[in-house]
Amino acid sequence: MKIFPAIVQKSRGKRGFRVINTLLNPHGNSLPVSSMLGPIEFFAIEFPGNKFKGEIAPELVKLVDSRMIRIIDLVFVIKDGKGNTKSIELEEIDSETGKFFNNLGIDVSGLISEDDIDTMAATLSPDSSAAFLLFEHLWALKLRDAIINADGRLIADERIPVAVIEKALESKKMEIHR
Repeated sequence: MKIFPAIVQKSRGKRGFRVINTLLNPHGNSLPVSSMLGPIEFFAIEFPGNKFKGEIAPELVKLVDSRMIRIIDLVFVIKDGKGNTKSIELEEIDSETGKFFNNLGIDVSGLISEDDIDTMAATLSPDSSAAFLLFEHLWALKLRDAIINADGRLIADERIPVAVIEKALESKKMEIHR
C-alpha cells in the first residue's frame, strides 16, 4: 500500500482527519514544503500473540528525549482469533502497559482516523496486537528550513524499503563481479 500525505480528507468518528491512506496528486505536482512541521511518518507495528512488551518504549523515549522525533499520535489495536478488532486509545491502556509510554510526551492529536485504523487493522494477523504510531522527524527541520530559504521545492518524498535497497545493492555487486 502506498501512503502519500498530500490530500487530507474528513473522516468519520471521533478521530479527526484521514491522513494515512491518502492519494498523491495524479498530475505529479510538487508537494508543499511546510514551514511548521518536519517530515511525518506512520509506523504500524504488529505483535503476534496480543502481547505488547517493553523493549520499544525505551528506544522511543531516547528518540523523543534527543529531539530526533516527536510523537504526534499513537493508537493500539487488538485483533482476536475470529478477526474482530478493537482500538485502544493511549488514555485507555492499563497502568502496567501505560508506564512504558508516560515519558514520551505524547499529546494525542487524533490524526490517525478511525478509517485509517480500520484499514490498517484489516491487515493484521488473527490473535495479534499492533501499535499505530504517527511521528514527526525533528532532525529534518533545519534541512526543511534550508530548502525553504533556498526557494527549493520538494518534488518527491518517499520512503524506500530496506529490502529494495538491499536487492539493488546485491544486483550492483553482481554486475561488478561479471
